[in-house]
Amino acid sequence: MIQKLMSLEFVTNPILLREFRSRMRTPKTVVLICLYLAILGGLTMAFIFVNNISSVVRPGENKYIFLAVAIIQLILLAFVAPGLTAGAISGERERQTLNILLTTHLSPFKILLSKLISSMAFIWLVLFSTLPLYAIVLLHGGVAPIKLLAMFAFYLVVIISFGMIGLFCSTWFKRTGIAVVVSYMVMLFLLGGTAVLGEMINMFMNALTGVYAQRPSLMYIMALNPVYNVWQIFEPDGYMFGASSNPLIMPPWLYFSLVYLSSSTLLMWLSVRLLTPVKRRRSEQQTTEQQQEVSP
Repeated sequence: MIQKLMSLEFVTNPILLREFRSRMRTPKTVVLICLYLAILGGLTMAFIFVNNISSVVRPGENKYIFLAVAIIQLILLAFVAPGLTAGAISGERERQTLNILLTTHLSPFKILLSKLISSMAFIWLVLFSTLPLYAIVLLHGGVAPIKLLAMFAFYLVVIISFGMIGLFCSTWFKRTGIAVVVSYMVMLFLLGGTAVLGEMINMFMNALTGVYAQRPSLMYIMALNPVYNVWQIFEPDGYMFGASSNPLIMPPWLYFSLVYLSSSTLLMWLSVRLLTPVKRRRSEQQTTEQQQEVSP
């Protein structure tokens, strides 16, 4: 796998080169980055202004400014990632170029991976363009630089996972509109539905047992919420469950990463199966049968 990714054939992938050129050379890219920075920057400065309008700057409290910026960034990335990948394959199908694409020497895995990498590269460009905004927050103190590195590593997992959800929907559904709607519904469930589901189960168990308390076993559901994990990175001992009541044998962010990356791998495998032409599958089966007949 690593040799294929690093080979010259992959670097000179025509789909990847076309996606990079068509995506990076359009005025829409500049407008989207400027709009993204304007929204995030405006919300960040508004939060700083409201937080410090009636008090002096306290480094111990300013970490919540950084936390607010991180959560706003997470929500914006969650909306951008599926939107860029949800039309990757369905758009080719609507333009009637998918069949031509499948007749090339590129395998379905390389086609899907090229679409995913080109979209993720653009999101990373948008993400790194927000570093000056984080620098403004870091000037107030109270946040260790390692937290910024941990946050960007967590963003990488979120971008890959949400981007893969959009790519799978684009492969499964024939229309881009349906793929976009379904991918955003899944994204909204992961952002808010997991927290609501955990609270509903907790309330139901409280009504059943008569004991009103937060159950640590719900950590398996709550740890799948991206916003909860952002909070846990900054406040490991706060927000519902502390480190002492954590039933997981690992940090919540590590549990989140393992579950989401495993699910992304499964979605990639299913997407490859859906994109593989039926004739190619039959030819591979016939070749295998012929080899078995020839072998003693």
